[in-house]
This record gives sequence, C-alpha cells and structure tokens, in this order.
Amino acid sequence: MMVGAGRAGQVDCMNRDIVQIAEITVIRVSGTLRSWELLMEKEEFVTLLEQGRTRFIFNLEALVHLGSSSLGAILQCRRLALERDAAIRLVVAPRQMELLEMTKLDEVFDSFTTEKDALENFGGDV
Repeated sequence: MMVGAGRAGQVDCMNRDIVQIAEITVIRVSGTLRSWELLMEKEEFVTLLEQGRTRFIFNLEALVHLGSSSLGAILQCRRLALERDAAIRLVVAPRQMELLEMTKLDEVFDSFTTEKDALENFGGDV
C-alpha cells in the first residue's frame, strides 16, 4: 500500500506490507508515517485481532520520520491489542530507539533492532 499526501510541492509516501510468518503478523512500514490512518486503519487492525491474530511485529526500521502522532497511533494499537490479550513487538532503527527512550516508550514496548530478533522473542518455530 502506498499513500501520498501533497504539501507545498512535496509528496510524503508511506509503504506498508503485512505478512504472516508462522503465527506472527508482521507489519512492515517504510517511508514517512504521520498519522493513525497511515499506520493502519483502526478497523483493519481490529479485523486482524478478530481473526484471532495475537502476535504482531511492527517493523518500523525503514521509516524516514517517526513523529508524535505516529507514536500515538502505535500506542492505540497496543491498547487494542491488550484488550484482546495480543502482543506487539517493535523493530526500530537506532535513531528511533533514541525517541522511544526519550519518551519512555522503551519501557512500554519490547523493541528490537532486527525483525529476526523480534520473531525469536515470540518463541516457537519461525
């Protein structure tokens, strides 16, 4: 999925892929993520939860910009996941880890520097 939003001649694009690896749903996001709708429509995330998916990895390491609205969107997904006994792991680049540490969100999320490490953290065969 590619989303574009023009602004003074500039185009911000976000790409998102959702893949299933064993019983883990991996949501890979790249480009510029600025709002809840760009991360994932709330209804779409709820649908994944209602399908019985309980393990999610948000791979954000390829994002150009991770701002406060993006963090709010991720926290909203976390709240929805916790209501349904689901779990979210984050994959972030070093510059994003600094933001998580500054906002103390590193204490809220299990965060990893590689998707492989996040997959292994869930255990099982992946």
